[in-house]
Amino acid sequence: MYRIETKIVNEIGLHARSVSEFVKIAANYKSTVFLEYMGRPINAKSVVGLLAAAIPKESEIAIYAMGPDEDKVVNELVKFIENDF
Repeated sequence: MYRIETKIVNEIGLHARSVSEFVKIAANYKSTVFLEYMGRPINAKSVVGLLAAAIPKESEIAIYAMGPDEDKVVNELVKFIENDF
């Protein structure tokens, strides 16, 4: 398992457009990927799951994955989040 903790920096949090892009990135990899928010794991390949979490700006999250390309997918998703989408 490969895991990195980060923070949502976008002014409106993790919103519909950003969730769509986040899921597209995660779906390009074979690994199982999760975003953890408030101790709850959310499937990073699920638009509905991520939107339902309603993650606001300044939220502490963790992104982790298990699989053959776990480090690559986590690093790309963290870069996406930290670059303000």
